[in-house]
Parts: sequence; structure tokens; C-alpha cells
Amino acid sequence: MKKIILTLIAGLLLGIPAMAQWCVGGSINYGASYKEHTHSINIKPDVSYTFGNVCVGANLTIEIYRENDTNNTSQYYGISPYVQYYLFEVGPLSFYIEGGVEILRRLQDAEGPFLHWTPYINPGLCITMTEHWSVMGYLGRLEYDAYNQYLSFGLESSNFGVGVYYTF
Repeated sequence: MKKIILTLIAGLLLGIPAMAQWCVGGSINYGASYKEHTHSINIKPDVSYTFGNVCVGANLTIEIYRENDTNNTSQYYGISPYVQYYLFEVGPLSFYIEGGVEILRRLQDAEGPFLHWTPYINPGLCITMTEHWSVMGYLGRLEYDAYNQYLSFGLESSNFGVGVYYTF
């Protein structure tokens, strides 16, 4: 992981910034799992740096998670660093793959705080609306839940997200 981060930093310092762009935005997502009887709301402000076909960024995450069977509600906060690679572009549409790690911490509650990290891969779509504005979304998520120790791929609503972004 250290080698990947150092390689990205070296690339940024060696001249790639001449064709790079900053991007800010974020998303609000609602997820429901009827199988697990849960609901969640995620607020994710985001900042990223794009150069060529690669985008490196991070989003802050605030999540409210509710289990319907027990009426337990948990609140999480954290950060999700990621890398996106744009595969191809067709007019205003760009298709990308995103890989990252979601690092969340549960706020103090009856069970106490804990750290939850999840490496993931998302396929995504970017629609360029104007020179500066775009809408990005993803459907599906391949992830490894390190806390519960299982690998999963999901297409339910909690694995669907849409956000609005402004490019400088």
C-alpha cells in the first residue's frame, strides 16, 4: 500500500499536474436491505484529482444505519480513499472502475466504538453535463467485509450511488 501511495505522489510531482484537474462534489445515498432488514443513509462529500485516465480522491462518510428487527440505530463516520480508472468514453458518457477502502468508525453507543474497514471495487458511469459539471454514479459493489470476514457482490439499493461534481 505504501508503494502505491508513493508512486501516485511521485507521478503528481513529476509533471502530471500540467494536465490534471481538481474536482469537488459528493453524494447522498439511501440503502435498504430487505434480506437483512436494515436501512442506511450515507452523506459523502468528496474531493479528487484527475490526471489522464486516472482519478485519485477521498470522500468523508457519515452514515446512519438502522436494524429494523431490533430498532437499533448506529452512526458511523470515516474516510474512503479511492482510485478511479476511466476505461472508455462515448460522447458525454465515461465508464470507469473504482477501487478503494472504506474506513468507518462507529460513534459511541451501547456496544462501544469499533473500526470497520472494507476494501471494494465499483463499476461506474460519469455523465458530463457541461465543461465543469458532471453526474457520477455506480451500480454494484464487490467488497470484502473485514469485520464480518466475508466477500460479497451486491446489486441492491445500498450498492447504488449518484453524486454531482464540479471540476476546476
